[in-house]
Amino acid sequence: RPLRNNGIGETPIHYQRAHLSPLSILESPIHLNKNTEWFTYPGVWTAYILIVFFSWLMVLSVLGTSPGIAWTIVHLTHFF
Repeated sequence: RPLRNNGIGETPIHYQRAHLSPLSILESPIHLNKNTEWFTYPGVWTAYILIVFFSWLMVLSVLGTSPGIAWTIVHLTHFF
């Protein structure tokens, strides 16, 4: 057994095993940055994909570009 020197004598180190239930694994992590909390809301990523797709359709129809150029424009502009 590993021993720890506490200044008076050596005492054994006791290890505690973590017991994780399947439910605790599925819980959301501790949020250290409250500004990013909305990333875990239901439907956020579905809405994001739909916005990008409809932006592509809009660029494709309004500017009349090819599909590849429309994706390039959408990908370059959605960062701003």
